[in-house]
Amino acid sequence: MYELSTEVNFDYDEYKKNTTKKSGKFFVAMFVIIGFLLALSFANLFSLAMYSSGLSLLSGYDIKSNKFYTIQIEYYSDYNQARDFAQTLTIQGAAGYIYFDGGYRVLASCYTKYSEAESVIQNIKSTYSNAKVYTIDTQKITYPSNLNKSQLSAFKNVLQSMQNSINSLLEISTGFDKGDTNEQNVHTELNTCYTNFENSLASFDQNIKGEIAIKYARFKMYVKEFGEKLAKTNTLTTQNNELSSNIKYIQLNCLISYKNALTYLSF
Repeated sequence: MYELSTEVNFDYDEYKKNTTKKSGKFFVAMFVIIGFLLALSFANLFSLAMYSSGLSLLSGYDIKSNKFYTIQIEYYSDYNQARDFAQTLTIQGAAGYIYFDGGYRVLASCYTKYSEAESVIQNIKSTYSNAKVYTIDTQKITYPSNLNKSQLSAFKNVLQSMQNSINSLLEISTGFDKGDTNEQNVHTELNTCYTNFENSLASFDQNIKGEIAIKYARFKMYVKEFGEKLAKTNTLTTQNNELSSNIKYIQLNCLISYKNALTYLSF
């Protein structure tokens, strides 16, 4: 008859060694996690302190690159041909904007979504066989690091206002084409669009002075140029039913100034 043994062979030295290993790994992991959290907290507090003091320490890109999708109807190597065709498009309600980048692209309109532009291409392909979506990219940028708090705010506001204006012009022309709004409302919306930009521009001029204004004179030139183009929305007439085409033209024209302004800041 066999007896049931109650004796357990327990190797205390082996147990102690395994426990020490597990404890060591646990404490190392906890040390790494705690160190990471402390570093993250310190970075946030440091950035906040720097921003509050006006030193504007910023990390990463503050304006991401944007893509605008234009409707290119034709592409010419000769400017006169492009101009004549653009004038024909204008009468039809398109922008008729000529964009040069080695050749003359005749653009009809601009959208912020590729799907919208592609839908237009499908609708006009039978008439304009060479029509395609042409993408205009704007640069991603980091705001200048040598600005105080009010100057940084002025930079942000004027760039955001430029982008808002481009989007507003798209919405206004699209609404008018669809018959969702009348000419009187269009002019009211255009005036609001320009007034909003004018306010941000006034703040920019007030805050960007002296040496900073000299350093960013070229950027300021593009911003002023944008404002001059946008101001033309206040003088638009409905002669020859070209109101919508003129809005589209101004939108594309403003887009190029916005693109140039961001390109300058990216260097």
